Amino acid sequence: MADNSPDSLAELLVQARLGAYLPKARTTLLYWGALDVSEVTNDPQLVEEFASELALKRCERGRLTKAIVTQQERVRDMKAIAAQQAKGPLPKDSIYV
Repeated sequence: MADNSPDSLAELLVQARLGAYLPKARTTLLYWGALDVSEVTNDPQLVEEFASELALKRCERGRLTKAIVTQQERVRDMKAIAAQQAKGPLPKDSIYV
């Protein structure tokens, strides 16, 4: 799903401590026609609809949102590292070394 990984939905829900919702989440994405969880996580309105579809409680919604932001930051950082590596080796003082 996100990052082209079939387990990214599971990773996302486990990170948010919402693993119990995985079966319903998979069914929802399938029903919506989403090929990738990022189709939902990249759209705040769809995230809200997704949380409602799963009947998440207020704090569960907060954990889901935080996990989505963390996942998006990780993907952004990985892309930045790959782009930098394509340009050449990273400087020794880089935080990514």
